[in-house]
Amino acid sequence: MTEAIRAKAGTLLVVDKQIPLLKEIVRTLRAANFVVLEADSEAKAINLAASYAESIDLLLTDSELLGMSGLSLPDTLRQTRPELQVMLFCGEIVIGYFGCAVVQNPLTPAKLVEMINAVLHPAEKSQSTLSARSAV
Repeated sequence: MTEAIRAKAGTLLVVDKQIPLLKEIVRTLRAANFVVLEADSEAKAINLAASYAESIDLLLTDSELLGMSGLSLPDTLRQTRPELQVMLFCGEIVIGYFGCAVVQNPLTPAKLVEMINAVLHPAEKSQSTLSARSAV
């Protein structure tokens, strides 16, 4: 794995009902050195978040889960974890949701890690942009 797609830091909760996709995303993110919690349903995600003592920095989930819309899961988790950042996967239609970053599929592993780093560390992205501009 190249240095360009290394994680800066963070604990992620990844939720997707498609288990093969979930496993691939988890594998990619762990290879990038994120701490990754995984769940294949919203109920498992809620239970996992409730039982996990450490902070969870980011919820990464499909926008349409069985039993609950992908937009309800962030609201539920933010009741006890108000600092939780959220990224939503969506299919072909990009949807907007207050307080969430939206990821349109398909997505490369490098781009996914880059987007997560940008959500978790927005000041660093701004600083690197400013540094690049001042170097010109």
